Amino acid sequence: MTPSGLPTPHLHRANVLVLSSTGRSGSSFLAETLASRGRNVYLVEPVRSLPEAQREDEHAVRDELQACFRCDLRWEFFHQGDRPSSSIRHPYTFKKDFKSVDFERIKGYCHQEPLRIVKTIRTRLAWVTELLQVDPNLKVIHLVRDPRGSLKSAAKVNWQMDPKKTCSEVMEDLHTRKEMEKIYPNRYLFVKYEDLARDPFKKTVDIFRFLRGKSVHLPKRVKKYLWKHTTNWHKVKKPFGTHRPSEKIYQHWRSTISEAELNTYEAACGDVIHALGHRIFGSEKMARNLTLSLDYNV
Repeated sequence: MTPSGLPTPHLHRANVLVLSSTGRSGSSFLAETLASRGRNVYLVEPVRSLPEAQREDEHAVRDELQACFRCDLRWEFFHQGDRPSSSIRHPYTFKKDFKSVDFERIKGYCHQEPLRIVKTIRTRLAWVTELLQVDPNLKVIHLVRDPRGSLKSAAKVNWQMDPKKTCSEVMEDLHTRKEMEKIYPNRYLFVKYEDLARDPFKKTVDIFRFLRGKSVHLPKRVKKYLWKHTTNWHKVKKPFGTHRPSEKIYQHWRSTISEAELNTYEAACGDVIHALGHRIFGSEKMARNLTLSLDYNV
C-alpha cells in the first residue's frame, strides 16, 4: 500500500475496450466477466454521459475514451447513474452512495489498478483505431450479435433502434474488422455473441488468452461468475441484468419474433446476417423451427 492508502502501482498496466456495435448484445455480461477476475476498474458506458450531440461525434467520443484510459474521469460521468457503481465499478464504490465515495480517491484507484475496462455501445469501430496507435497497452474486444436478436430484445424493453440505421452501422464495423485484424492481430479480437453464449467457458478462455498473450486457466472468481450468471437464470429475470441461460437465450428471439418484425429486420439487415454466417429464415414458421441451425453452413 502507498502512504495514501491506495494499492501499490502494478508494473504492468493494461487497458481493455469492450465495444459492442449495438445495444442488447451481451456487452454487459462480457465486460462483467472480465471484471470478475479482480484488481481492475470497470467504467460503464462513459460516452452516454456526453451531451447528446457529441455521442455520435467521432472526435468527442475518442477523446472521452482516451480520457477514461488516462483516468481523467469527468464529474458528469461519475454522476450519470443513481449510485457511483452505475458508472464506476470497483470494490471502493460497491454498495455505496455518492456521499460515501470520494471522487478523487476513485480516480486514484483507477490509476493504481493494473487493468482498466471500458465498455461502450454504438461507438463505431473505426473511431478507435487512433486509440490503438497512441496507446500500446490497449486491446479491443469487438462484440457483435445477430441483429434480429438485438432488435427484438430492444423492442421488448422499449428501446428505439432503427433497423436500417443499426444494421448500416454494424456493417460498417464488420468492414473495419478486416482492416483491424490485419493491422492489429494481437490487439483486436472479434467475438460473436452467439459463440460466447453457446460455450461461455470455452470462449472466455479464448478471450483471456487474447488478453494475456498466452494459454491460461480461468481464475476461480471468473468461473464462479460464469456459473452463477449462466445457470441460475430462473432465479433472476431482469431485462437489464446479466443472468442468462446462455446456451438457450441466444436463440430465444426465434420463438418470440413476429412475422412483421422478422420481415422488417431481415429486409434491413440481410447483408449483416449473411456476413455473420447466419440463416435468413424468411417466415415466422421457419424461424420457429429450431431444427434449422442459425448458422447457414451447418
